[in-house]
Order: sequence, then structure tokens, then C-alpha cells
Amino acid sequence: MKTTAGDAAIVHANVKPIAIHLKEVVLKSYARFTTRPNNHPLYPAIRKTAKRMVQRHKTALHLHAESSIVKHLEVETITATSVEH
Repeated sequence: MKTTAGDAAIVHANVKPIAIHLKEVVLKSYARFTTRPNNHPLYPAIRKTAKRMVQRHKTALHLHAESSIVKHLEVETITATSVEH
């Protein structure tokens, strides 16, 4: 496949471009962060970074929160119930 254009080969192989794949990974990981329970060790850090964006010295959590469409403070908590037969 030396003569095949790179973009055409990616489309035919059904592979997402790396930028889109990385964006999806970031969104999924931040969604997992935001759904941690209150007693989780990372919960205070996630809540703090979601409240206020900093101008300098951004951490990975700041970058996740900035690029995410999921807002930590707007996530609804749903309590699980057990199903008994």
C-alpha cells in the first residue's frame, strides 16, 4: 500500500483519527472522575478543580475539566436500589 494516501487508508480501515480518539478518552476519564462518591480520596481535588479554573500551573484535572462538556457540579446523583425477587 505504498501508493495509498494515508487518510484514505484510515477511512477504509475504519480507524478514528488520533485527535478524536484522544478527545474521547479524555471525556470518558473525566466522566469517571466526576461520578466518584463523596468518600473517594480524589473527590475533594475533583470538586476543587471543577469550581475554579486557574491561569497558571494547571494540573491534569484542570485540563480535563476545561476540555470536558461534563460539569462536575451539575452531575445528578442517583441512588442505587436492589432488586429482590
